[in-house]
Amino acid sequence: MPSSLQAKAFMRRSTPFFVSMLWALGAAPALAAMSGPWQFVSDGTVVDIRACPGASDTLCAAIVGLPREPEVADPEVRGLLCGFRVMGDLRRSGAASERPAQWKGWVADPEEKLDGKEPEHHTATLTHVSENQARLDVLGPLGVLVETHWLLRVITPVTTGCR
Repeated sequence: MPSSLQAKAFMRRSTPFFVSMLWALGAAPALAAMSGPWQFVSDGTVVDIRACPGASDTLCAAIVGLPREPEVADPEVRGLLCGFRVMGDLRRSGAASERPAQWKGWVADPEEKLDGKEPEHHTATLTHVSENQARLDVLGPLGVLVETHWLLRVITPVTTGCR
């Protein structure tokens, strides 16, 4: 029979493993399911959703593809928008088993950047509705829904990429 010292040593060595396994069973699959390129239905902008740098339990999104419209054809405008982080600090809300998976964080309007302003962060909820569909709800200052955007998973390679 192991001594209490041996049991404590085992728990100290094993706890990080068990914690990482619980995380893998909960947040990791939902995070992995959201990762990749997604296209806004409203204007065709493509964002790449990934774990935030330095924070593996949160999601961020940056613009990686722009629609082929005259106002976005200007290389200077494309340079301002390409790589711009439009979503950040999206943390999984609710239990790991809850479906659909929801992430709460912030969203920034890239048009504010084009106007020469520092984009404000607005509270947002990203809902993984189905394998290839997500909904982004943007909330106003009082927590009231002010905008809804639909996103579709990009299956084919992005051809309107930021170059």
